[in-house]
Amino acid sequence: MTELLFATNNSGKLAELRGLASGYNIDILSLDDADISSNPEETGTTFMENATLKLDDVLSRAGGELWVAADDAGMMIDYLGGEPGVHTRRWDGTEMSDQGIIDYALEQLNNATGEQRAAKFVVQTLLAHTTQPAQKHPFRGELHGRILEQESDELKPVEGLPLRQIFQLENGHMLGDPANPTGASARVIAFTDLLKFIVEHDRN
Repeated sequence: MTELLFATNNSGKLAELRGLASGYNIDILSLDDADISSNPEETGTTFMENATLKLDDVLSRAGGELWVAADDAGMMIDYLGGEPGVHTRRWDGTEMSDQGIIDYALEQLNNATGEQRAAKFVVQTLLAHTTQPAQKHPFRGELHGRILEQESDELKPVEGLPLRQIFQLENGHMLGDPANPTGASARVIAFTDLLKFIVEHDRN
């Protein structure tokens, strides 16, 4: 079975990706699984720059021959000029909890109404093989919607994925809602293309 080392220990991200990868006969490894400690400072100003920082750090530490992927993601809210973007976890200048991020977002949008609450959730992924670390393959997923006026009680919170509790898709469903006819998140969109690339590459 093909192995893919995902540069994270985020349980929410890992669960989502492992569920997706099972259909491609790809085994997802976390940093803990690979006994790798990686926490580079995310100094990039774009999702691509931060994904590159994460990927390069893990590639420098990973042994053997395997695929390695990293991602960076965030919400971009029109009313706030694209914030929080790459700064979600330290949006207010401090290390924020999941609930703190939700509360801060709602506070910042307190006076926004209608189309002013438009937003998009972006996931930028980057893939490379340990044998060819300079050859990086980007995949991006975006979903458009709006920020709700209050936190939804429809979904069980997922640790590490706070903003999905207040982000409603254009079709009226919430991210992660089993009733969502698309069944997709921005991460699923990006990683589906990534996983298909691995399958096709290994086939050739």
